[in-house]
Amino acid sequence: MLIFVFLFAAAAWGFVDSLKTKAPAQDTIPEEQVSAPVQKDDLIVIDMPRTGQAIGSPLTITGKARGNWFFEASAPVELVTDAGTIIARGIIQAQGDWMTADYVPFSGTLTYSVPPAGTVGTLILRKDNPSGEARFDNSVAIKVQW
Repeated sequence: MLIFVFLFAAAAWGFVDSLKTKAPAQDTIPEEQVSAPVQKDDLIVIDMPRTGQAIGSPLTITGKARGNWFFEASAPVELVTDAGTIIARGIIQAQGDWMTADYVPFSGTLTYSVPPAGTVGTLILRKDNPSGEARFDNSVAIKVQW
């Protein structure tokens, strides 16, 4: 009987202790939802990061885009949490002759303060539009997590 009480107490202690040390559930993207390279309208292909990927800082962004995605060989990019906080802004830079209708490789790096683990956000790559005319706007958004 004493052994049974001891085993029961040990199991209860372990259960209570595990409740104390468990982290609260996070809103994360399941690994099976991490995608292949992201592509939009035969205009831009983002190799890294991929949808659902866990990212850190610095974040390197790579891919290829049609030359008209850029202006003066660059295009804007921003990183936003799902709460709407912009945590980084920067540019991607064409790695070749951007004055073409063909695909041009690009890369860019964002350095920022990393939000808490489990935070979900969006990386937004925008077509550079120096005219300001809405008809020339375009963008692609990639869900990411920390």
